[in-house]
Amino acid sequence: MAKGSSLRHYPQSASGQTGRTGEDEILRLWRSGRWAEAEQRARRLLAVNPDAPGILYLLGNLARDQGKVAESESWYRRCLKVAPQHLGAHANLGGLLLHRGRKHEALACYRASIKMAPEDASLHYNLAQCLRALELYAEAITAYQRALELKPDFLLAASDLANVLAQ
Repeated sequence: MAKGSSLRHYPQSASGQTGRTGEDEILRLWRSGRWAEAEQRARRLLAVNPDAPGILYLLGNLARDQGKVAESESWYRRCLKVAPQHLGAHANLGGLLLHRGRKHEALACYRASIKMAPEDASLHYNLAQCLRALELYAEAITAYQRALELKPDFLLAASDLANVLAQ
């Protein structure tokens, strides 16, 4: 998946804070396109603390952005093993799984992420996209509508909702 994919980076570590264990430095390198340096730094930090959820998550994002989808999935799953409530890992794993055609697994990830952040319009939009892919149109419509309630100017959600309603 390319860097401009629909997946987001949720900037919190599992604790809800950035800056822990060098995450800010890795984020700066990642965002500036210096992926190899970011990965080296992350792996060095992981050698010291192999269960650092923020680092595991960032390694998942780095792998994803380099098109290493299976590796990315592995990092996100490892993150969730040590931090089951990591919002970003749930959300981005859902995106990877949906992209790979594993719709039911993606659905579980999206539902878990919404439980953690019920007011996040983009999570409801992602859920709607997954439900649409599963041909669960009534549920998809409800999820699109919820995304629009939370963010009325969410044009992509409005457009996709109109497309589902027109079917």
